[in-house]
Amino acid sequence: MNRLSPSKRAFCLVPFGLVLWAANSAVQPALAQVEFEAGLQDEQEAEEPEQDQFNISIDNFDRWVFGQWGTAQAARGRLQSQLTLRIDAIDQVCDLTAAQQEKLQLAGQGDIWRFYARVAEARNFFLQARHDRQQINQIWKLIQPIQQQLQAGLFHSRSLLHKCVRRTLDPEQMDRYQRQAIERRRFRYEASIALTLEMVQEGIPLLESQRQRLATLIRERIPLPEQFGQYDSYLILWRLSQLPDEELKSIFDKIQWQAMQQAFDRTRAMKPQLLKMGLLP
Repeated sequence: MNRLSPSKRAFCLVPFGLVLWAANSAVQPALAQVEFEAGLQDEQEAEEPEQDQFNISIDNFDRWVFGQWGTAQAARGRLQSQLTLRIDAIDQVCDLTAAQQEKLQLAGQGDIWRFYARVAEARNFFLQARHDRQQINQIWKLIQPIQQQLQAGLFHSRSLLHKCVRRTLDPEQMDRYQRQAIERRRFRYEASIALTLEMVQEGIPLLESQRQRLATLIRERIPLPEQFGQYDSYLILWRLSQLPDEELKSIFDKIQWQAMQQAFDRTRAMKPQLLKMGLLP
């Protein structure tokens, strides 16, 4: 049986790989919008023929905003649990006093309060606009960033909780906290690098030596992210696409490099999404 060389296999598999990179780059927001539009269609089909007034059920708001998180109340419970786990993790490293724990708890509650203030603002607009077909796009523009914020997590590097940690811990605690945080980020980064390499190999089969060289380049040239989430691999790919060609080209053969360039062209188009998620400055 004839076997394709790695280069020819790469050429044959490029379209599939590019679909994974480019199409999947928009999977989460696209799925959310599909659900939004499907909900609108359901509402329109449910209208009586003689009913002229456009109307979107109030029940759809929570479904669109919180998705698999459930209702607003269920999402609040999960956020409270996340906050408790985050403060417990800090306490294990820093041995917090009761006063420090209280301050961090209040800061985290502030992050949750600010999030639900955005939800309330969007809900108020939804209640006013749900009878107006012309406002559909505006409803989506308000809902989408709230979905993204919830998916990315509230207690990030720009959160009130994070700022309070820096103001509350004493120097010795802060040293322990930062060392532990860096270790945790590095551990997560290694997992993200491994996932990124798997994504690359879905479309461009690599020799083990190529895989190792690419992993080393990522570690040496791609900054350790401040926060992590569902877009980690796409962020790594985007930052790779910003490196000079001469740093990357020698890793791949001619056919593989052509495939990588095509993939990078599509990855660069993700910049607006990465900016919205707060992953790029």
